[in-house]
Amino acid sequence: ISHIFPSSGSVRGWERVTVFGQDFTDNLFNVSFIDDYNTVLIPIDDIFLIDSSSFSFLTPPWNVSQFVNISISGAVTNGGAPLRFKYRPLWMAETLSATSGPVTGGTELSVQGLGFSSQDTFSFSFELVSEFGDVIHQIAANASFVSVTSLNCTTPIWSSYARSVRVSLLRLQGGIDGIAQWLSVDPRRQYALFEYQELWYGLEPTQIGAVGSIISVSGLGFDSAGSLSLAQTYGLPLDSQERGYVLEIRSSDLALNTSRCMILSLELLSCDSVPWPSSTTSANVSLFKIWTIVSEQYRTEYSTRVVLFNNSGSSFPVDIVAEWSFFTPSSGDKLGGTSVTVSGRGFSQNVQYVCVYSAGSVNMTVPATCHSSNLIICNKSELWSEEPWSSYQTSRTIFSLRDSNFISILSTASSPSFFDFLYINKAPVFKTVYQYSNYLFSTIPVENWENVSIGPLILSNETSPGRLQDGSPALDEISQIL
Repeated sequence: ISHIFPSSGSVRGWERVTVFGQDFTDNLFNVSFIDDYNTVLIPIDDIFLIDSSSFSFLTPPWNVSQFVNISISGAVTNGGAPLRFKYRPLWMAETLSATSGPVTGGTELSVQGLGFSSQDTFSFSFELVSEFGDVIHQIAANASFVSVTSLNCTTPIWSSYARSVRVSLLRLQGGIDGIAQWLSVDPRRQYALFEYQELWYGLEPTQIGAVGSIISVSGLGFDSAGSLSLAQTYGLPLDSQERGYVLEIRSSDLALNTSRCMILSLELLSCDSVPWPSSTTSANVSLFKIWTIVSEQYRTEYSTRVVLFNNSGSSFPVDIVAEWSFFTPSSGDKLGGTSVTVSGRGFSQNVQYVCVYSAGSVNMTVPATCHSSNLIICNKSELWSEEPWSSYQTSRTIFSLRDSNFISILSTASSPSFFDFLYINKAPVFKTVYQYSNYLFSTIPVENWENVSIGPLILSNETSPGRLQDGSPALDEISQIL
């Protein structure tokens, strides 16, 4: 015996198998089908001699799809190898046309196989299974009959996190062996694999501060069951997996900003944008899924780009805008003369900036000079109006940095930033009291309010400029008689 054809058939049986070889005679052979538990002898009436090189027989029905051995008495096989016959179900799924699709569903699947019938109802089952084999989430979709070798199905919306799921094909009416044998995957496995992929819709804000800010990414299917740490984190237990998301911001001059994202829900990520290293004002944002598999022998890192929903590409355009983070000092003299230094990122020397001090309807606008992309210095402040405050009250104002069109520059502060205009007593301080003699002039050492000597004062009817010290309302600068 050289071989048989076909080498597989339906569990229904009664299919003709032809045996090829040489030196066959009209002596009838004993043909038996054998598995671990059963031996079935083919009736003599079902065996037919064709010629000296071939004969045929009809297969017996079998109760399960499996391989069986064929024993033929009075003949040997070429090389001594046993003859085997594969019993397949009444129907069988072999290939799945697509292996991945979005969690929003709508992916058209085509299953190629054998034995499909328009008289039967088929259904696809999509199952998310835990590492212990428990079904975590399951959803079904009806299959439509195309031909005896083909079924079609549209993937349903997946309301859980994006993962690989098992796809089983169920026969709801008629026949036996109600679960498909996916021969293209593994003859021992009765399901195929389909990768549900997360989508993202967009992000807020679309103007990103150059100092860095929190970016919210909205989408579907974010894998909240995975670790919140990124693949770069080490020290994991053996045979473990970790997952995470990374927001990549890339500009035309290839400046790259990679931000870690925290998974808040299936539909929301929160990503920290780190300081922007370039003066570029526009960039594109992409979202990546990263995961790591760690075992005793190796550590492997993977990443894949998350698809941007309803967009031909996978990146989202954003604007990188100048942003200030802090200023110093936060107070100064009401008489003016205080220079404020503003620190931040993304400042441009091609933009004319102004520093604005606001309180109610009162605004003081002071020109500013951009020294670098990180530093702006406001010119000295002017005299702050005494109205509606009296001379000795602190005047609290809101500080802001604006461009020449009076548009506010973004700030990292979550609440208003205050600059206080203070009353500073500038009366001179007399360090020593001398006895006055009417026949000579005496001198008194004098220091200003900053404890800096302003020279001796000759006692006479001279006056020294300074504020009144008795608390009475007055102008800031008057003549104080000693």
